[in-house]
Amino acid sequence: MSRFSFGMIVFNGDFFLRQCLDGVYDFAHEIVIVEGADAVSQPFANADGSSTDRTWDILQNYPDPKNKIRLVRGKFKDKDEQSNAFMQHLSGDFVWLLDSDEMYLPQDMERLAKTLHDDPELMAVEMRHRVFFGGLDRIAHGKHWELTFWRIHRLYSGARYISHRPVNIMHPSGVTMNDMKHLSADQLDEMGIRMMHYSYVLDRQVEEKMRYHSHWRPTKYPREKDVNYFHYDYIEKIWRPWKTDRARIERRFGISPQIHRDADGNVVLDSTIPFTGVHPPALRSHPLYQQTYQLKAAA
Repeated sequence: MSRFSFGMIVFNGDFFLRQCLDGVYDFAHEIVIVEGADAVSQPFANADGSSTDRTWDILQNYPDPKNKIRLVRGKFKDKDEQSNAFMQHLSGDFVWLLDSDEMYLPQDMERLAKTLHDDPELMAVEMRHRVFFGGLDRIAHGKHWELTFWRIHRLYSGARYISHRPVNIMHPSGVTMNDMKHLSADQLDEMGIRMMHYSYVLDRQVEEKMRYHSHWRPTKYPREKDVNYFHYDYIEKIWRPWKTDRARIERRFGISPQIHRDADGNVVLDSTIPFTGVHPPALRSHPLYQQTYQLKAAA
């Protein structure tokens, strides 16, 4: 079977980091993790560019009985430089980009592995995600939550990341791998496979996300205009009130920090729906999982 090398870039990402690693450790050929800030995140970092939360402590103390994990630390110009910092250490057949708040069902990883192994012409995998919002029992719902992500690429010596959004890798031949034969997000949906994205779950997690976006957006967009496209007061106006008045907040503002508009300029609202699936087993060690489902069981 093919060998999957996981590459992660992480900065202030302690929220689900341990569970994320638990979810791929046995499946992985190796895991190379690049910790540190890029230029945009540097104002929120320690002087050496490192995380200010428990990220480094978790990484250093994570059990690694099979010697699969390599840690790289530093300051970086951008996320492409961070990604290429782990690329130089990989030795598997595929590189699987992994964020510290992403998880997968084990059976989905095995199915993807078999599909890629059976077709040597497949070069990349595109997928959609389920975004958990406000806890573990609801997910974001709306067209702009249906974005696609390139997560897996066949690994070649000399290949390198050339963009982060969307993620893309340049094949040594000079062709971008997303433009080669690949599994599309639609195909994965037909297989029932999506990434589990725990990115809007915890208060501190969302507060740091908003701090980051509120910092970089005015450097690219004039704030007086950008307020028509981004909720700079998201935490006070949407995130906190949503917890006690979900229906009203979703009817009035939706749930996204971005303000999405249709072709006529009308605001397009999003919402949440109940999550009816199952979480990856690795999530069960997270205190929020135990709190959420023990309380439900007790009720």
